[in-house]
Amino acid sequence: MNNGLDKPRCARCGWPCSLSRGEAADNHVQAFWWCGFCDTMGTPKHPFVSRHTMAAAGIEIGELPVVLRFPNGYKPVCERCGHEGAQLHHWAPQALFEDAWDWPMSYLCRQCHALWHKRVRA
Repeated sequence: MNNGLDKPRCARCGWPCSLSRGEAADNHVQAFWWCGFCDTMGTPKHPFVSRHTMAAAGIEIGELPVVLRFPNGYKPVCERCGHEGAQLHHWAPQALFEDAWDWPMSYLCRQCHALWHKRVRA
C-alpha cells in the first residue's frame, strides 16, 4: 500500500515490515511495524506509529491487520506494584532523548506510569 509511510525493513532479518495493530498489555490499541517473518517488532528502537502520522497518510487504525503480541493471555506485570497489564516504560522520555530506546525500560501499569510523570514534572 502506498500511503505516504515508508515501509521499513526488519532490523533482525531484513524482511519488509507491515504496519499492524494490536493491544498493549493494558488493552490500549497501538499501531506498530511488525515483521511477519521473525514474528516480532521489526523496528525495535522505533516500532510505534502515532495516530497523527497515520491520519496524515490517510490510514485508519481499524483497517490494519491484527497481531497478537501477548499470546496465551500473558500480561506483563508492573515492576513497582505488581498489577497485571503493564506497558513498557521509557525511563529516558522519548520527547527529551533521541536515543530513548537505548536507555533502560521497565514495565509499569497506567497508575504507576502516571505517578512517575506527575512526580518528574514537579
